[in-house]
Amino acid sequence: MQLFNSTRGDTRPCPEWWMLHRDKCYYFSTNKTTWNKSEEDCISRGAQLIVVEDQEDLDLLRQQSRVHLSFWIGLRRKEAWEWINGQAFNPSWFSSDSTDRGDCACQTVVGIHSVICSKNQHWICQKGAADM
Repeated sequence: MQLFNSTRGDTRPCPEWWMLHRDKCYYFSTNKTTWNKSEEDCISRGAQLIVVEDQEDLDLLRQQSRVHLSFWIGLRRKEAWEWINGQAFNPSWFSSDSTDRGDCACQTVVGIHSVICSKNQHWICQKGAADM
């Protein structure tokens, strides 16, 4: 993973202070807010809350949660758990001690948890990387 923090005029696949991983750019918040406000922040950056597509994405989340402890991800329960892009959620990714605590999801070092949406946490935005 590579952090881009240069303000030079050269072409970068990710905006300043975003990290590149595979073909996506990730923004890790430094402050905390609610799930709804974190989603709004990502949208304002031309991105979305992170959506886990495979085990490698899940491993990235676990690695980063060692730094931030926990953060919002793009998973929410309406009737069933669903990613914000409409993809179905694999319930086996929930942490074994996660119960019906809320309708929003966060990632911690031990796994994905159900949390009330009004809790303040860090978050991760994602968007596609520019042509490299």
